[in-house]
Amino acid sequence: MDRRSFFLCTGGGLLSTLGLPTVAQTFPQRPVKVVVAWPAGGFVDVATRAMTEKLAATWSQQVVVENKPGAYGLIGTEQVIRSTPDGLTWLIGTMGTPMSASLYKRKWVAADELAGVAMIGSSAVIAVVPQALPVTTLKEFVAAARSQPGKLNYLNPSIGSASHLNTELIKLHEHLTMTGVLYNGQPPGLVDLIAGQLHFGLLAPQVAAPHIRAGKLRPLAVVFPNRLREFPDLPTMAEAGYPYANVVATYPVLVPKQTPKDVIARLSADIQQALADPDVRRRIEAAGATVAGPMTPGQVDGFMQAETLRWDRFFRETQISID
Repeated sequence: MDRRSFFLCTGGGLLSTLGLPTVAQTFPQRPVKVVVAWPAGGFVDVATRAMTEKLAATWSQQVVVENKPGAYGLIGTEQVIRSTPDGLTWLIGTMGTPMSASLYKRKWVAADELAGVAMIGSSAVIAVVPQALPVTTLKEFVAAARSQPGKLNYLNPSIGSASHLNTELIKLHEHLTMTGVLYNGQPPGLVDLIAGQLHFGLLAPQVAAPHIRAGKLRPLAVVFPNRLREFPDLPTMAEAGYPYANVVATYPVLVPKQTPKDVIARLSADIQQALADPDVRRRIEAAGATVAGPMTPGQVDGFMQAETLRWDRFFRETQISID
């Protein structure tokens, strides 16, 4: 399944619980724990709570969101992998989940130890430059970087993030020499980017938008299959001439691999129903993301497997890794 098909996926409808074994029809009979391997208050946390509050109301059962940040998300991921495979412990994955086997030198976890349930959604990043940099299109920026090898730099909010990888893909394909300056997230690098000490960045829309409107940052393109409603004149990377820069942050719901298939099917159906709720969609979109079209557990597994292979090749070619 290619990336475009993933984001346009609307087929299949909502799964029915008819015909499922009794254990799945009466699930869950105990509280559900949903592990978010990132701090409270971030997008993943906000989107997860919008979904789980709806599920708790539907089930008349407690759904507890537990934030387990640390080690680039690996601590929370490992906790879920080692949990009892009964459908009562979930992981909200990120784009880093299928990268773990090849990005990290210490093989803590691997995506193939998890089973797909559903896809919550995806989020875009916007390519921006400081207002003082005299370029107005991405092609002009690439030409400027090519003419000054090693002179321009970019904001890297986290190794393996969409911001980092899309920039590295542009460097790789366009044969550019640019230095990534590592920060602990996007906001800490904003001051330097706006001041012109950094020359390029890929920022979440909710981070970039206020500074674009204030005239402090100039947007060049958006990494997403479609243009953003907030910036309808901003071209996608494909429209700008860089279709390979297509790394979009995604947020799958995952459970331990040995979780019974009938339980996974029940969870998938109920999650899809929760994500179809207008209030849930509004809250997720307000956090800066787009709710995915319905995906079956098998489609989520296929997506994760394809991403694992993609990033294994990429990290071997670029020699990017984390100790």
